[in-house]
Amino acid sequence: MLMVCKDASGSVQSQVSIEELMMRFFHESFRSGRVYVVSPWVTAFNLSIKFIHMPYVNSSNVVDVLRALVDKDVEVRVLTRCVDDSLDVQFMRVLINLYKRGGLKLPDEVRGLFRRNIEDLINRAESLIRLANDLGDNLRFDLGDEDDLFTMYRLHSKLYINDYSVIMGSANFTRGGVLDGGNWECVIRFAKGESEELYKYALNVAEHYFSISRGFGDCERRVVKIVNA
Repeated sequence: MLMVCKDASGSVQSQVSIEELMMRFFHESFRSGRVYVVSPWVTAFNLSIKFIHMPYVNSSNVVDVLRALVDKDVEVRVLTRCVDDSLDVQFMRVLINLYKRGGLKLPDEVRGLFRRNIEDLINRAESLIRLANDLGDNLRFDLGDEDDLFTMYRLHSKLYINDYSVIMGSANFTRGGVLDGGNWECVIRFAKGESEELYKYALNVAEHYFSISRGFGDCERRVVKIVNA
């Protein structure tokens, strides 16, 4: 079992980084029959160095790595949140109502927040569209309460599982979660052979999450509903 942590400057007292741990996981996955990526935030980020696993892939982009696994007949399952989390609808409604009532002048900082929210929405949507093209129905979503646009209690687990090992902790499948210089994170990696019972439990959790998740079309309809709101 191995624990790896990082802060904004890099790995903390560890000989390997979270990025290296993740790259080892995906190299190992080319010998696996299945891969689970469970993360609330998933983006098509670039690794700091190219991921090379010949003859299947030579790319720095993680979506290319996942597609190469699919081409190798590995069953890749990705579970994430829908992109509605990238828009704080409730906050926007409050500001719009204030503006309508008193002609509120929005500070540059607030305008910047709107801009970042919209840019994040576009970036996440583009990433998920790429994944949907590669994974089909194996790209799944936690939509929370479909009738409540302000659902607070949503997917927060981060699990990466193949036939040989599990990585679990705080790191999302994003640049900030995986690469040095991003968020402060800690993850634990353990091999299936180290604890068959713990491995089976993690796998059962991932399979349960998928059993209650929704498809790309459901996510798309929710986003349209939120944009209209």
